[in-house]
Amino acid sequence: MTDRTTALARVAVGDILYAEDEAGPTRICLTIDVTPEKLTARSVTTQHVYEFDRRTGVALHRLHGIDYTFVIKSVAPLPADIHEIMLGLDRRYGGRPEKGDEPASGDTGLTEEQKRGLLYVSSYYPAFPI
Repeated sequence: MTDRTTALARVAVGDILYAEDEAGPTRICLTIDVTPEKLTARSVTTQHVYEFDRRTGVALHRLHGIDYTFVIKSVAPLPADIHEIMLGLDRRYGGRPEKGDEPASGDTGLTEEQKRGLLYVSSYYPAFPI
């Protein structure tokens, strides 16, 4: 197996992965199901679900009449604190927030920790491609 194939084969439920479309959109996704053929992952911010081919790491996705081809670019494990921040974003945007997932009352933006987490992954994942 190639390094990419090996990396994709090791992805498990609960892992966070990073995918890009050639037109520019990126997704930080939580793996929610794994089969021998596919990885099903949910974007932690948009909550869209993507089915990635387990061998190639490619997911075809149609949104508002536009076709996107997301390719898994990194599956590097995140530091525990950043992983927890990504899980908090998934809970928040999935309608299951816990204490600390929501900003202060009246604020509709991200918490400082969420900003820190998103800034971290924006440079971390490109530095650790598969």
